[in-house]
Amino acid sequence: MKKWILLMSGMIVIVLAIFGGWKVWQHTAFQGRPFGLYYGVDTVFFHVTTTENHSVEIPKYALSDTGELLGVDGNQTDRLAGPMKRIALSETNFDQIFHEDGQWGVMGIDAQSAREWNLRAWHYQKWDGSFYYVLLQNNGDVFLCIGEKGKIVEFIWVQPLMKY
Repeated sequence: MKKWILLMSGMIVIVLAIFGGWKVWQHTAFQGRPFGLYYGVDTVFFHVTTTENHSVEIPKYALSDTGELLGVDGNQTDRLAGPMKRIALSETNFDQIFHEDGQWGVMGIDAQSAREWNLRAWHYQKWDGSFYYVLLQNNGDVFLCIGEKGKIVEFIWVQPLMKY
């Protein structure tokens, strides 16, 4: 009986150490910069569809060490933006550019709280008017915002998968 209790206690400690280690790595891996990692989409908080029958394929992303945002499809990467530039978020350059057609406050997340809980942010503006934000939150979460024609149309919570 004592062996089973010791064995179960040991297994619980190992599971907690692994889970706790992942959380510690996730929180400290960035040390102020979320670059150099592959990311998978955890939650799409906001997505503006442009067509009636629009199906959304769940993408993967990478943020290179040089600050470029890459779209990942299997073994292929496509440069979406970059290099990103640090930016200070404000109501004007962040909160007020969310697409007005959407009900996007999901699970307690909204533009103001994302901005207020933000540790650091990076921005890239493309010549065609599309743009990207990468937000590193105080708790280690990383959000990706995609914009078109002066409005943010996608707000995505991404999770690190592995080093780039």
